[in-house]
Amino acid sequence: MYTVSNQEPHSRLLRFLSENRHRTGAKVLKALLAEPGKPLSVMDIAFRVFHHDRSPLELESIAKNAFRPIPLADGRARAACLERLKRLRAQKKAGDEGAEREIRFLTRELRRITTPCGAIKNEYPEMRKAYHCFKMALNRLTARAEPEIADYIRGRLKTGLWCCWQIRG
Repeated sequence: MYTVSNQEPHSRLLRFLSENRHRTGAKVLKALLAEPGKPLSVMDIAFRVFHHDRSPLELESIAKNAFRPIPLADGRARAACLERLKRLRAQKKAGDEGAEREIRFLTRELRRITTPCGAIKNEYPEMRKAYHCFKMALNRLTARAEPEIADYIRGRLKTGLWCCWQIRG
């Protein structure tokens, strides 16, 4: 798993994590180190970090309710934007120069609320909050570390809605 060349930083990292075991960032990093190379979702990390004493069925129902997508717009709003955009483009062709700014705004807004194929995008606020919580905890932990350990963490930690401790040999 780890070569001789990176065992020293890795053992120093493990000592650092045991010294800071009460910190959320250390718990997140330990959860990722337990399964190196395997991407874990924010929810997987939360269940590992907070050690819920619930059955898998209960956890599944919590996950379905807590991380339910919220549409950024509805079909009516999207249709109204498209209709207004169509009218503005016709006005622009007729010589109305004032329509350009509103066309740019509506185009940006449509890009923000729809996917490339035109479907309405969803927002996952609970997932975003959980990711932000873990990312900030990892940032605070890294800030406490010695520069060599901090560089070692930054070089191998991949974060996002799926986080992973990358193995490099």
